Amino acid sequence: MFLVWKKLKEENRIKKLIKEIFHHLYQKGLITASDGNISYKISEKKIIINKTNVFKGKIREEDLIIVNLNKELPATASKELKLHLNLYAINPQIKAIIHSHPIYPLIIKKPNKDFLKGTGLKEKEISFLPYYQPGSEELAAKIKKIGKDKRLIILKSHGIVVLEKDLKEAFFLTEKINFWAKYQYLQELKKQ
Repeated sequence: MFLVWKKLKEENRIKKLIKEIFHHLYQKGLITASDGNISYKISEKKIIINKTNVFKGKIREEDLIIVNLNKELPATASKELKLHLNLYAINPQIKAIIHSHPIYPLIIKKPNKDFLKGTGLKEKEISFLPYYQPGSEELAAKIKKIGKDKRLIILKSHGIVVLEKDLKEAFFLTEKINFWAKYQYLQELKKQ
């Protein structure tokens, strides 16, 4: 009984944190009304992820669902659920994934030294993917091929995927990525 209560308490804490992160991402323009998704690996068999087609700026705890990997995947889960599951499968050390849609990381050609230094990322921790339809099987399959040991995946004309060991670190890195990509873009613009 106590163990079940403890798990529920932890799941509720995670849901509150995801809700707060969505609010910040929306306020900062890093996601739009119904785009973007966040997941957290509770255990090897369960993750929390947002439902599809919900307003992220005012997401509610009931808009976050627990997906049991031993059961049929719920149709209400984010359309990017398979992308998240594939990344967890090849990166067992990862517990949090944020997929957002900031503009600046999508318009820089390649992260420069300032970007790498500012974000704390190494080149080998970053991957780029050409455009694939969001939520498609093809995108989820390609992510699985290139996503091992990555912390940032830039999806052309789509968004970014950040992988971290906890939700706060994933959020902080998402913000840093946008800031340093904007800095790089403005520096490049200034040189023209």
